[in-house]
Formats: sequence, structure tokens, C-alpha cells
Amino acid sequence: MADLFGGGAIGFDDSLTQQDTPIFTKRRLNPDATPQYPISHLKVANNMLYYVMSGKTPNERGFYRENLDRMDQRENLDLKFQDKIKKLLVDPTGCHVLLCTKLAQTYNTYHLSKMGKKFRVVSKLKDIPVQCVGFNRMSGSEANTGAILVGSQKGDVYMVEISGQDSSATVRHLISINTSSEVEPVMGVEFFMQTSTNNVCVIMTSPSKIFQYNGEMASSGSLNETFINMFKQYSDGLQRPAQFEFPGEKTDCELHLFYAPQATSPSLIAWLAGPGVITVDLMSKDVLKSPDNVLKYYERIPYLADSSSEQRSPLSMVCTQFHVVQLYDPNKVIAICLLDQTIVLEEIFSGCGPVIGMCKDEMRGTQYVYSGSSIFKYSSVREDRNIWRIYLEKEQFDLAEKFAGTDNPNRLNEILLRKAEYKFSKGRYEESADFFAKTAAAFEDVALKFIEVDKSALKKYLLSKLEGLKKSDRAQITMLVMWIIHLFLTEINQADEEAILQGVVDEIREELREFLKMPKIKDCLDANRAVVYDLLGSHGDRESLIVVGELLEDFAFIVQVLVENGQYNAALDKLMAHPKPGLFYKYSSVLMQNNPVKTVESWKKQQTALMPRRFIPAIVQLEHDTKIGLQAISYLEFCIKELRNVEPPIHNCLLTLYAMYQPDKLRDFLETQTLGLRVYYDEEYALRICLKHNHVLPSIHLYKRMKLYEEAVNLALRLENNALSEAQQIARHAESECEDVAVIKQLWLHIAKYVVQQRQDVRAAMHFLHDNQYLNIEHILPFFPDFLTINEFKGAILDSLAKYNEDIEQLKSEMQFATDSAAGIRATIREIRNKYTVVSSNEKCAICNYPVLVRAFYSFPCHHSFHYDCLVEKVKQELSPAQAQRLSEIERLLSLEMQQQRAKPPDAESLTSQTTSSNAMSKESGLREDLDNMVASECLYCGEFMIKSIDRPFIPPDILHDELSSWM
Repeated sequence: MADLFGGGAIGFDDSLTQQDTPIFTKRRLNPDATPQYPISHLKVANNMLYYVMSGKTPNERGFYRENLDRMDQRENLDLKFQDKIKKLLVDPTGCHVLLCTKLAQTYNTYHLSKMGKKFRVVSKLKDIPVQCVGFNRMSGSEANTGAILVGSQKGDVYMVEISGQDSSATVRHLISINTSSEVEPVMGVEFFMQTSTNNVCVIMTSPSKIFQYNGEMASSGSLNETFINMFKQYSDGLQRPAQFEFPGEKTDCELHLFYAPQATSPSLIAWLAGPGVITVDLMSKDVLKSPDNVLKYYERIPYLADSSSEQRSPLSMVCTQFHVVQLYDPNKVIAICLLDQTIVLEEIFSGCGPVIGMCKDEMRGTQYVYSGSSIFKYSSVREDRNIWRIYLEKEQFDLAEKFAGTDNPNRLNEILLRKAEYKFSKGRYEESADFFAKTAAAFEDVALKFIEVDKSALKKYLLSKLEGLKKSDRAQITMLVMWIIHLFLTEINQADEEAILQGVVDEIREELREFLKMPKIKDCLDANRAVVYDLLGSHGDRESLIVVGELLEDFAFIVQVLVENGQYNAALDKLMAHPKPGLFYKYSSVLMQNNPVKTVESWKKQQTALMPRRFIPAIVQLEHDTKIGLQAISYLEFCIKELRNVEPPIHNCLLTLYAMYQPDKLRDFLETQTLGLRVYYDEEYALRICLKHNHVLPSIHLYKRMKLYEEAVNLALRLENNALSEAQQIARHAESECEDVAVIKQLWLHIAKYVVQQRQDVRAAMHFLHDNQYLNIEHILPFFPDFLTINEFKGAILDSLAKYNEDIEQLKSEMQFATDSAAGIRATIREIRNKYTVVSSNEKCAICNYPVLVRAFYSFPCHHSFHYDCLVEKVKQELSPAQAQRLSEIERLLSLEMQQQRAKPPDAESLTSQTTSSNAMSKESGLREDLDNMVASECLYCGEFMIKSIDRPFIPPDILHDELSSWM
């Protein structure tokens, strides 16, 4: 199961190979070169190296500027002043360099531009003991420093702007950090735009305190105006800065900001203070929520302890994104992780003299440590390699995921797994399910975990797992889909009455419908539709059944569900929207029974797309319902009149319904079809139906149509009204249609009997007899009573006798003609027996082309002659297998008989032998007659044999190839 859903190992963790590579690597710059004088001050900015070498006397010193990309090109700038250098300050971009000096009690500041060749004194900063500078990262340039903040040793802060061309400056006092008689210097000052705000934040430090000043950026965008407005609020007492004081003073404390590459705002504040390194993560959620006082979210990193367990204060410090690199005396460099305060680097310098200090190239992210004789460069190699794990241990999962990288699936899996377990332990099961689904955790283990606590979370897990599967993972998709559907249905079935009233069940149903509409599972539903139908049906979820049917376009199933649910109108609407003839036929009975009007309407709309005869079973099954019967009549009339349907079952069904519900239309229907060339109903069936329902006139019509005139007359004579005229009309119709006089006479006899016996009117009977040419008095006499006077029909009797005399004479004449014809036929037969044909000596067989007189032969009146054996062989080919076998049998018997005749001795004749010989001759004659009848009844080339072979090729197929080859 783990393999089925992607459990187990997921990739190679390349971070293991990187553990052998130190995070910080050291390299000495110009290892073969030794400075002329000891290095006293050093800074690196934007890959430009600036350092001061100072000897024992003022003349033994120099200022050097060197591009680290081209270390063989070094500039030496003369220092023409005698002041003692106290500070070397460099803009992070390397555009501006400040040297802070002291001569006796006079303080001076010298400025060097990027392209400048000599230092110029900044006169307006004279007598200001500059301790630190906050350079302008927002609007500074080579031509101008922009507004920068300068902190003095007396605790004052100035806004200064220095020109890059002539080092002229504008200076404005802003504020003093000292509020009492105790004077503390400003040891560090930095300012920056706060993330996602329009506020400028200024951070200042003294040996024991750290301050935060805030102000909104001026509408003009000018930092000068911003600083003036900001610090006016504080100097006037309208606002107080956020500040924190820490025990112990550090006279050489440092303030640093860390800027990520391409970032405009820092992400870290680091202050080298008395009790340790004070850091503030400016990107933490708490700081971002409370930008007016970021200092309260500080963290402290204690200093390294010596052998006596007392903390030692470092000489200097630089900070990276995740580490603080500290310089301790003697000659030790320590790198500590900001997150868990673990030491990742501990290195002692040797062979280079005392280490003086360290600095950082803010633009390139490299660190430098220097002594009087050597410069060392530290570069970081993926310092964030283990940061993800530290965040993971702190349960800061989003940050852990951010620093784990996207190229290492094992890390991501471990983070997501821990995150999922954390959410699970907090009871946030659905969130936990989302994260478990993204891990490679064994599917069955996670599923069992959620089964025990929360089915909703289990459903969420399965849904999330399903989203991560590819379309080709059919087996996994099928299992998950079926399980998810089951969970939905179980949730619906287990809902209590309160949940139903609050609409919870409706929400679950809607969620299920949305799930079923997911494109990914359509193929799964299609391939397992029977299982899905059974699953939904077992829970009675008809709405979801219809949704699945719609998705799969299984309209047959949708109609089935609607019909089973009694939604007949909806079923008909679906049928009309997606007409499939098979569905109309299948549900015709139930739809006709429950909504005959709309059902017939739907049938009619399909026009010729349906076969009306397929509806007959449904109509017949429901024909005893008058409403259904009338609607069925409407549809069948539509088929016959509009669709011109001529199928007999349709016509039979319609006349049946006419007979049951609209008998007044029956006779018109029958007679209308009679006028055409064809009758499309079954006449016998129609007659049976009419007789069953006692419809006399339609029955009479059918009897007439079927030429059953006697039955028609008998039925007509049972009519209460117009019986005689109807019967006479039938008889007259029979006279025009029927040639059998006996039948017509019989019809009139039935009518005469009716007149004589039923009506008992002798005069009418005589009148009837006078107008009828088929009956005489003797035909109707049996119908009269035994005692009746003859006067009324005396004349009729005399006429009948005269007619009989004429018939006798006619018969005699016909008999004489027959006798004469027989005599002529006998004479013709005698002539035929003596008929012969002449065969010339050169006559040849029409088959073998040899003379015909050389052996037994047949000669035909058409002048074709054939040898006996040639003709027999040829005829056999034309006979059927049974006939050919019979012919062979006759030949065998005839040959046997002839052998027996030849075997008798010529003197063995007696009365008995003569009798036997006569019988043999008779038998042989019979066999030859049979043979002649089969072989020589007609000419092979002029009779039926030739006619039957007209479709045969002239050249038989078996020799066709050889014949064609002979012509090539």
C-alpha cells in the first residue's frame, strides 16, 4: 500500500555531502606580500579594499585603495595631515570614505569620493567628535552622500549631507540621546524604511542603551525633511523613543544591519552590547505587526565563556543572514548561529600577529579579519543549509519549508510530515490531513490514524491524496474515489435531525456533487459505473445517481432512476432532451400508464426516429384503460396519417382500439383502406375483432373484402333494419367480383329463403324470382310450406321445365363433339408410331465428332445425333447426384440382362424357356425405356439442358488458365 500511494524513500539528499564542507571558508589575501607598515584600520565596501597603514611616526603611514578583483592595482593616497586617525568609515557602496581624526583637542573629518585622489576636510564637522555614521542606502550616490546621520561621542546626532565633488557639507543638529548630566556617546546609528510601510525607522545605541525613533516619510520623499519632522517630535517632547537598557557597558559596542541581496529593507538588527549580542528579527510576524517598537522582540546571544566560566566580550562582530561572527582576543574567530546559538566555526589565528578587527562587505556578503600584517577573507558556502532543520525543531514549519529548497524532496517530506503530526497532536485534523497527503507517509498508517479520530479528516486526506495522483494512476484513483463516495454517503446517513434542519446534509450533498464533477475522476466513474451506481443506490442517494449519470452522459440510467423514483415528467423531459429510441421503447409501458398525454406527445415529437410497432406491447397491455386507449388512438392515427405508416401491426392495433373505444370510426377506417390498392391490416384479425365486439356492419364489410359472401349475406340477414337490401347489395357485389355461379346462386338462395320463410310473402318471393337470373322455381319450392296452392307460381314452373329441355339438347351436342375428338387423337397416335428419320453415312456425333454409324446412337428431330455412350456421359454431368446414380444403376441392370441373354445356348428353347425369354425381353425393354426417358427425352443442345447451362462459362475454370496461356 505504501508503494501504491508513493510511500517510502523519495530521493537522494545531497545535503549529506555538503556537511563536510564548512559553512565559512577562510582565504588569505596576498599571502606572499607583507605590508610596509602595520595595518591599523581596514574596511571593504563593494569589493573595494580601504586600509590605513601606520608606523611609529606620522610620516610612516598611508591610505590605500585597492580593487579586490585586480589586486595588483593599488592606489596609495598621501595623508597630508598629522592628525591621529580614530575612525575609518566607508559607505556600503564604496562611493564615500570618511576619516575621523583628532589632533590635540581638535576633531576633524576628512572625506574621499569614489574617484577622488585626496582627502578633503569637511569643515562643518570640525570639532564634532564623530563616533559613527548611518549611511544613506535609499538616495545616496557618487555625487552626494544624501542625508546621513552622524553620531558623536558627546551623544549628539546630526543630519549631514556631503558633496562628492568638493566635500562641502550641510550639517543640522537633530537630537541628543542624553537626558541627564551623564554623557554617553552615540556608538551606532542606522536608519531604514520599514517593510510594507511608509515609515522611516532610526536605531541608535550607546554603551548600555538602544533606541528606536520612528517617523513617516515626508510627502515630498525627502529624507532631510523626514528627519527634521521626525526628531522635532522627539525633541519637543511630543513623542518618546522606544528604548531598552542592558546591564554592563561596552565602550566598543557595534551596531549592524543585515540586508539580503537586492533587499531595500534590512531583515536583522545586531548590537554588540554588554551582556551579549542583542538581535531583532525584523521579518518575524510579531515585528511586522508592531513596527513602532521592534526592540521589545529582541533575543540575546551570550558571549563565549573562558576557562573561569566568565563571559568574555568580543573585540568586534559582523553578522550574516543566520550567523554572528565574533572576534575574540587572542586571535579567535567564533561563528554562532542566530537561531539555535550553536557554534559553527571556531578558529584560532597563528603566524599573523595580533588580530586587530573585522569588517564586512555589505554588498558582496563577505567578511574580513585583519591583523597588522595580514588580511583574511571569509566566504560563506550555503550558510542556510541546516537552517530548515533548526526551524523544524522550533516547529516553525513555514520557514523550515522556505529554507529547505525545492530541489530536495526528502527535506520537504520530513517537514510536511512533522507539520502534519503537529497539527494532528493539536486536534486540527483536517489541516493535518492536507499535509499528510503531501508526504510519503505510508497510506494505510495515515488512514488508520484518521479513522480512529475523525472521519471528516479522513475524507479530507483522501481528497488531498486524490489531487496528487496522476491520471494514469487508475488503480489508486479507483480505490480513493470509491472510499470517498462511501464516506460522503455515510456522513449523510448518520446525520441527525438537527443537522438536517440546519442544512448540513444539503451542504454535504452539494460537496459530494462537486466531487463527482471533478474532471480527474470522470474516467474512473466511467470505467466503474456499475460499482458507483450500486454504491450510491445502496445508500438511496438518487440525486447523486443522477449527477453521476449526467457526468457520464448515461441518459439511460438517468431515465431509469427517474422512473423508479416516480418522477415521470422529469423522465419524459430527459428523454425528449436526449432522445434514444431504445429508452422510449423500454419505458413506454410505465410512462404510458402514469402520464399518457405527455408520453404520446413525446412520441409524436420524435417523428420518424421511432418505430411505432415497438410501442404495441405497451398499448396492448394497457388497452383496457379508456384514457390510455384514446391517447394510443391519437398516436396511431398520427403514425398513419402524418407519417404514412403502412405496417400491418400498427393498423391492426388501431382498428382494435377503434373497436373498443371509437366504433363509429371503425367502418370508415376499413372502407377508406379498401379504396386504396392495398389493405395494410390483417383482414382475418380485423374480422375476429369486429365479431368479438359485435360490430356487424364492419364485419359484413370484411366478409365482402375476403370474398366470404355467404357469411356476409347470413350476417346481413340478421340485421334488424335494412337486412334484405344489405343482403341483396352483397349478392350483387358478388356477381361483379365472383365468377363461380354456384356461389352466387347460393347467396341468392339464402336471400330467397329469408324472403319466403322470414317474411312469408309469396308475391314478393315471385317478384324476387322474376328479377333473378340465377334461381328457378324449383330452387325455392323447398322453402315453401307443404300445403300451398300452386296458382301463384304455375307460370314459373312451366318456364323451368322449358329450360331443362334446352339444357338436355345442349348436353347431347357436347357429347357428340367429344366422341369425334377422341377418334381424331387415336388416328394421330397411329401415324406417329410409323414416323422415321434418315441418317446419312457421313453424319457425325455432335459431341465426339466421329461418324455416328460406327456404334449405337440417338438421332433427334432437330438433326442432332449423338453416340449412345457420348450422350450418356454428357447427360450425367447435367443430372443431380440422385439422378446420376439412378442412370448408372439402369446401365448396370441393362448390361447384366444382356449378358444373361448371350449366355443361353441356342438349342435350349422350350416352352418354359420361351416364356422366360419373353419376360427377359419385356424387362430389357422396360429398362431401355427408362434409359431413353432420362437420356434422350430431348436433345442435349436444344432442350432444357442447354437452357439451364446458360450461366456457365464457355471455358471451364479448371482449364481456363491453360487455354489463356495457349493464346499468349
